[in-house]
Formats: sequence, structure tokens, C-alpha cells
Amino acid sequence: MSNSSPLMIKDLSCAYQDQPILNNIHLEVKKGEFMAILGPSGGGKSTLLRLISGLAQARAGEIQIAGKTVARQGLNLIPVEKRNVGLVFQDYALFPFQTVRENIGFGVKNDPQRVNELLQLIHMPHLADRLPYQLSGGQQQRVALARALAPRPPLLLLDEPFANVDTTLRQQLITALRQLVAHEHTSVILVTHDRNEAFALADRVAILMSGPQGSHIVQCATPEVVYQQPANRDVALLAGAAFLLPATAAGDSAQTPLGTVTLQNPQVGSGEIVVRPEMASFIPDPMGNATLLQCTFQGCHYHLLCDTPGGQLFTETRSKTPPAVGTKGNVKIIEACWFLPT
Repeated sequence: MSNSSPLMIKDLSCAYQDQPILNNIHLEVKKGEFMAILGPSGGGKSTLLRLISGLAQARAGEIQIAGKTVARQGLNLIPVEKRNVGLVFQDYALFPFQTVRENIGFGVKNDPQRVNELLQLIHMPHLADRLPYQLSGGQQQRVALARALAPRPPLLLLDEPFANVDTTLRQQLITALRQLVAHEHTSVILVTHDRNEAFALADRVAILMSGPQGSHIVQCATPEVVYQQPANRDVALLAGAAFLLPATAAGDSAQTPLGTVTLQNPQVGSGEIVVRPEMASFIPDPMGNATLLQCTFQGCHYHLLCDTPGGQLFTETRSKTPPAVGTKGNVKIIEACWFLPT
């Protein structure tokens, strides 16, 4: 087994009819790593997968898969069928007139033992002789994953695989996918615009953002770092509900319209702090400078929309009896904040 990374991308750029799509992409996926590419729709995420798989051609840069250079400086050196990557689309793309067993075994026709192993892993041996139209959407998705994994590719590419399933089924599939790829020790790249999906699955998340020269990766880190320490305000907003409050930093603290706050990262000068709903608390006070505008039940907690001297922001409370709309009070920042210089 080679010690090379399953995927190495260097200086990758792509354009369509002189319109820049991707610009100067650098990315490495390690063995057994689950990488999510997160970004707004239309930002080039699916194009990146197509370049890796060989279904599209770059303008510049280099792609290595398991140590082999498959594309360099606008030329595809190794065709799609010889790159040894698994690819799963959001529409599953199963062969309609082949059974579950035949679909899974498409790339390993001389290895029925491997097919039986995967049927067990996806909990579908009893459905092995059914055709795709006889399966539910979740079952079809599991078959598509098993088919892609059957040849034991070093890299699995997933293009919005859960886009067409409902929330409950999505959670089940996310759990099944994590278990399946962990068992197979396969490296994975998932492209998605769903941050919850990316955070639930990925070891690292690469944030792909649009720019005048094409989309580029602005941050690549663990989900926790992306959420708690975003590289810029666009990442902060993409990673979850956030309020950006103007601040003047002086070391470990900063002055804001809501008072003095503690900073995660010591800074000096003007900027913004990132305030997530769970980082703030609304404290009722008839003499307070904030007003509760809205109270929304979220299951295990309430979201409180407050009008404050710094603008409207959300806080959270787990109280079973939240304050009434119109209540006066103060919003207190109860956690250290991430500071973004301006």
C-alpha cells in the first residue's frame, strides 16, 4: 500500500467559456479522512468533484490520486475509468434493470464474496434480488454507496448525496454513511451546502467561497474551528446563526455596544465579534436597554430575538417558561468571543 495521500490538489484553476469557476485550489485529503467541501450553491463545489474524477478538465494546476498524477496543466493524463475513485451523485444513478446485487457487483464481477460483504454492511441481503424501483430512496442511496465502495477505491466522492431525502431519513443515512466508510477505511470528499451535514460527517471542512477570479478555499479546519473561529465574516455566517457586533479590542477584551466582552484571540484595534445564539443570554430587567421581540420554540430550547443597542440578535434559553414578548431586559455575552479585525 502506498503511503501517498489519497488526494493532493495543487494550484488548481478552472474556467468555463472564459468565466472563472475555481481559482488556485490547494487541498490534501489524508488516508481515512472525511473531508467536506462547504459553500453556497453555484460556487463550484460540484465542478471540483468533476475535475477530481476526470469528468471535467482544469485550466491549470495538478491533481494526484494515491500518488499518481491524473491531471496537470489543463490535461487529463488518466481517464475517468482508470482513476479508481468512487462517485455517488444525488440522483443515485443506479442501473434500473439490474438487481441490487448486480448494481453493487458492477465493478467487481468476479468477487461475489465482496458483494455479499457489502450487502451485509448496508443491511440489505434480503433485498439483493430487487430492482431499484422496488426500493425506497434511502435504500437506493445505500446501494449507490455500496456500489461505489465495492472496488475498494482510495477515494470516494459524494455530490450532495442527501439532497433528495427528508430530514429524518437524512439523519439515518448520515449515520449509515459514517459507519460504512469507517469500516472500509476509505477517504471521502463530500460536497454540500448544508452546514449541519458537513459538521456531522467531516473530520475537516473546507470552505469554498466565490471571488472575482473564481471560487477559492478560504478556510480548511475541523468543524469546531470553522464554527468557533471563522476566517472571516462570510464564513461566520455560513457556519451557523451569528450576529456580528462592532468592537474595539484591547488585548483580551473588547468594548462593544453591549459592554465589555472577553476575547478568544487577543487583538488590538477595530473589528467585529462573532456572537452565536448560545453565547448570549437575555436577562429580564424593567430598566434594561433590550426588548424581547420574538420567542420561537426549538424543541430543547427557545430562540429569543432581542432588540439591543447593537442591533437585533438571537439568544437561547432552556427555561420551560421563557419571558413574554415585549419584556425589557439586558443581553449579556456569557462566552469568550472570536474577534475579526476590519
